[in-house]
Amino acid sequence: MYITEESIGDVEAMNAKVDSSQGQVVIEGAEGHPVTLYDAVGRQLATKRDEYMPVRFDVPSSGTYLVKIGAFAARRVVVIR
Repeated sequence: MYITEESIGDVEAMNAKVDSSQGQVVIEGAEGHPVTLYDAVGRQLATKRDEYMPVRFDVPSSGTYLVKIGAFAARRVVVIR
């Protein structure tokens, strides 16, 4: 698996980390904020909020996903399996 990330200022400022592991997109440092996962064309796939643990989304396939944390700008994650 190969992953690349490109972040936009606000997400970095809140010290959140977006990564990929075993077919999931994993967001650390977003505790208490709603986290939304979008596909490459902007369709909302899921929204989760976790107060204590990293937020994890299962992704259906390889591709580009956008992660939005609260009202902050999105971060792009490319997952290649």
